[in-house]
Amino acid sequence: MKTSFKELLNNLKKVCNKYDLENEQLKKQLLNELKIAKLPTTNLLIDYQNVLLFIVAHPSNQLLLEAAEEELTRLSLNLKRMSKTDLLKLDNTGLPYTKSLSTFTHDLLNWYKADEDVLLKIDSFYNATVSLNDALALTVPS
Repeated sequence: MKTSFKELLNNLKKVCNKYDLENEQLKKQLLNELKIAKLPTTNLLIDYQNVLLFIVAHPSNQLLLEAAEEELTRLSLNLKRMSKTDLLKLDNTGLPYTKSLSTFTHDLLNWYKADEDVLLKIDSFYNATVSLNDALALTVPS
C-alpha cells in the first residue's frame, strides 16, 4: 500500500531533529519517498517547507542537505505553477509565490528611519479606510 504524503511528512517531522545513524537513514528514505510523491495543494505544504528548512539549517550530512535543498526547489517550482485559486488558500503563509500582507508600527518605522542604510517609502495602502492625511494626523505630533 502506498503511503500518503501526510503520513510521510509526519514521520519526517518525528525524526528531523534526531541525529543517530538509524534516524539518519530513515530521514534519507523519507525524503526519497517524498521526492516522488505528488505535492498537495493544502496547508501541509507549510509544514513540509518548515521541516525542510530545519533540515537545511541543521543538516547532519551533505546528502541530507542536498536532498532537502532539492525538495525546497521542487516545492517552490510547484507553487510557481499552482493555480491562482490554490495559491489564494496559501496567502500569508510565507510560502514562495504567495502573497503576504504586512503592517508596521509607528515605533518600528521610526527605528528603520534611524538606520541610514535603510530606505523606506510608502508603496501603497491596501484597502485603506483611513486617508493618508488622517493617518498622519493621528501619528505625527503637531
